[in-house]
Amino acid sequence: MTAEIAVSFALHGETRIGILHLPAAQTRCGVLIVVGGWQYRVGSHRQFVQLGRALASAGVAVFRFDSRGMGDSDGEPGEPEPAEHLGPEICAALDAFAEHSAGVRDFILCGLCDGASAALIYAPGDPRVKRLMLLNPWLGSPQGAAQAMLRHHYRRRLRSPDFWRKLARGGLDLAGSARSLSATLRAARGRKREGVDQALPDPVAEAGARIDRAMAQSLDRFAGRILLVLSGQDRTAAQYADLVASSPRWQALFHNGRATRLDLPEADHTFSRREQHDSLVRSMLDWLCSG
Repeated sequence: MTAEIAVSFALHGETRIGILHLPAAQTRCGVLIVVGGWQYRVGSHRQFVQLGRALASAGVAVFRFDSRGMGDSDGEPGEPEPAEHLGPEICAALDAFAEHSAGVRDFILCGLCDGASAALIYAPGDPRVKRLMLLNPWLGSPQGAAQAMLRHHYRRRLRSPDFWRKLARGGLDLAGSARSLSATLRAARGRKREGVDQALPDPVAEAGARIDRAMAQSLDRFAGRILLVLSGQDRTAAQYADLVASSPRWQALFHNGRATRLDLPEADHTFSRREQHDSLVRSMLDWLCSG
């Protein structure tokens, strides 16, 4: 029988809340789920609850928690991008995880979207972190997002029979579609929206650029193994796949066996379909057991 235990821990005088999933037998392996963005520890469609229970049933300890300002935890989330401020949260959560799960010594960070980005940024600075599981990592560059939209979303639409049938029936807002395409083209070229002062800084874009640089630097510094999971029906994953394809560092990691790539062609961003979630869990367990 597995156990689920509510854990509270302190950070800067504020309370954080988490749920610890303990397997029936003592284990050396523990997975800390890093929840990114404006999510709390349950996740979309309870995905992190299900993931924690599935891994614990297979003998892996799991801890998922609310970072500041999320769910039941105190404080205010970081601005403008929460992922940039999660380092202290991850460290405090690892402390609590270690304190309440005797025997766990090998910690793995698992994050989705900007939770994956935050996990990658944090990992090289903490020797307790031995491995990473990065699910559809988020990149902050608006230009990169627009380029991925052009390469993947628009190309898929043009190949879709439904698109052409809708066009033939007059069911498309052509003017709106043209405006959307024009805005995407401007963003892909690195240009701001029309009417926006080019001299004014964009805090979100600047934070995104800092996060992208930090992720690239951490990839060079992290010495552990990495499981990279990319969904086939997700623009965030498509953008990161473009980066991976052009990254000598990622290619070297794949070549020397330090990184493993798992593509789930039918999965969406949050693995919402049961069969895709189950496939993800099986692949995680195979990878965790591989050494």
